Amino acid sequence: MSETSPDIAYNREVLAVLLWEMLPSQRPDAERKIKRRLREKRLGKYDQQRIDALRLLKERTVRELHRKSESRFHRGYSGKYSRSEDWDVERLAQHLVDEHVDIPEENIRAMLPQAIYAYYLR
Repeated sequence: MSETSPDIAYNREVLAVLLWEMLPSQRPDAERKIKRRLREKRLGKYDQQRIDALRLLKERTVRELHRKSESRFHRGYSGKYSRSEDWDVERLAQHLVDEHVDIPEENIRAMLPQAIYAYYLR
C-alpha cells in the first residue's frame, strides 16, 4: 500500500468537511472543523485560497448533481429509486479534473461517490 501524499491527505480532510456544508450559514462551523482537523492530523497550515478552490470544486459538483436529468452526465434513471448508477461518474470526474487542474485527480475521484450520496441519493 502506497503512502498518501500530504497534499492529497490535506484535500481529502477538507473535502470531507465541505461535502456536509450545505448552507452558507454552516460555513463558520465548517471552517472551525477544517482548522481543527488540519491541526490534529498535522496536515499543514490553514490555506484560505486552497480551501476556496476545494469549496468551488464542491459547489460545481453539487450544482451538476442538482441538475439531475438535465445534466449531460446523468445516464437516466435506472429504476424506481435514485441510484448512483444513474451517473456517468467517469465522464463527470474527467470533466471536473479538466476544470480544476490545481486539485489532484485522486481527490476528485474519491469525492464524487460521497457527493452523489450526499446530494443525489439522500
